[in-house]
Order: sequence, then C-alpha cells, then structure tokens
Amino acid sequence: MRKVILTVSVLLVITSAFGGQQKKLTANQSAADLLTGLKSQDWTARAEAYEQLRRNPTAIEKAEVRSALLDLLDRESHLTLSTAPEPENEEQYAEYVASLLGTVDSFADWKNPRELCILAHSSYNTDSPFAAKLAAVGRPIIPCLMQMAKSDRPGDRLESVAVLVQLRSRVRDLGLGTVQEIRVVTIRALHDPDDGVREFTVDSLRDFGGEDMIPALQEVAESDPAPEVQGISTRKNALKAIAAIQKRSHK
Repeated sequence: MRKVILTVSVLLVITSAFGGQQKKLTANQSAADLLTGLKSQDWTARAEAYEQLRRNPTAIEKAEVRSALLDLLDRESHLTLSTAPEPENEEQYAEYVASLLGTVDSFADWKNPRELCILAHSSYNTDSPFAAKLAAVGRPIIPCLMQMAKSDRPGDRLESVAVLVQLRSRVRDLGLGTVQEIRVVTIRALHDPDDGVREFTVDSLRDFGGEDMIPALQEVAESDPAPEVQGISTRKNALKAIAAIQKRSHK
C-alpha cells in the first residue's frame, strides 16, 4: 500500500512536540519581513510568509523571492526537531509543503542540477505525476538520486529508488553500466533495514520492474521480516510484483 511520503518523513524526525510558539506574521507584511519569515523556526510563520508571497503576483516574479522559496523547499525537506510541525498539525503542514512544491515547480529550472536536486528531495507520492516527471529527466537526475539512495533518512532512500526504478524502465539509452548500477541500488533497497523502504521498492517494481528483478523479488517473498498486517505483507506484495512483471513481459 502506498503511503504519503511527506507523512513518513515527518514522523521520522519527530519524537516529541517542540514547545514555544514564535510570533506569527500578520497580513500585509513587507517583502523583507516575509523573506525573513521564511526562515522562522515556527513552521506556521514560514507557511504564512509563503502564502502571502504566493498571492502576490509581483513578488513571485522576483528573482530573490524565487531563490528564497527554493531554499525554503530545501529546508522543509530536511526538517529538524526545532523546525518540524507538532504531530497534531502534520496534515496542515503537508498541505502547505504540497503547495510550496507546486509553486517552486512552476518556475524551477529543471536543467539546473542544484534546483533539480532540491525538487528530487522534496516530499511527494512515489506513484505521482511529479515522480514520473522526475524519472523522465533521465541521466541528469541520476547522480542526485544515487546520493539520496545512500542517505541515512529512509524517506530519501525510498523516494530515490522508486524514481530510479521508473527511470530505468522509461529511459532507453542509459548504458549497461548505469542500468547495472540502478539494479544494484534497487536490490540493496529490497534488503533495507527500514520496512517502508522495502515496501515502496516492491511497489515500484510491481509497476515498473523488469524480468531481471524477479529473483530478488522471490527472495523477498520468501524471507522479508516485516509482519503481516490485516492480510497484507511485503512478502505477499513481492509475489504480486512478480506476477505483474510476468504479465507485462508476456504481452
């Protein structure tokens, strides 16, 4: 079952609600105040500053505002205990970050390696149109995804591998070396210590995997340690992924 990546990422960094609320921005703040607000430790102040900038068509065209929003998206993708939302506010926070991603995507330079990597690190569903858009970039995004696959953050690992699996399926001129490198990363993800990374990798292979991944999936089906919950398990999903790959291959 697919989950919302953002929720997974937020839960990974929150062990307790942080105390104290900073003063929130009020309406009609100056541009300088709003740019400062984007750097607040209080996520609600960041969200309010972003929303006021987003609604100002003149401000959103300015290079310094676009640069600040790119930096903001980058920071939201690397939450700390002091900048994360309280657990009870995760849904509202997710809506804010989804809006921020959409705004940044509307002006980001997808040929700029830094901006492309910021987009890749953001929070999105691995089976979303945005994930497909990342995969369609092809070779230029691979170095960033490979670095993410080595991250100590499970959210980074599962996003990167999901996009790499889709990229390998869609891009035909990768070269044998790159194809093998992606295969190695994918197999490693199938044995990741995090249950979610393994689950998302199996799901991605169900949708985009090739026949060469069947032996690795068979091993998952036989030995994955995650428990079965309400009749669902990574082991059973691996069998479904194998069946889906075989069906595609025999068309």
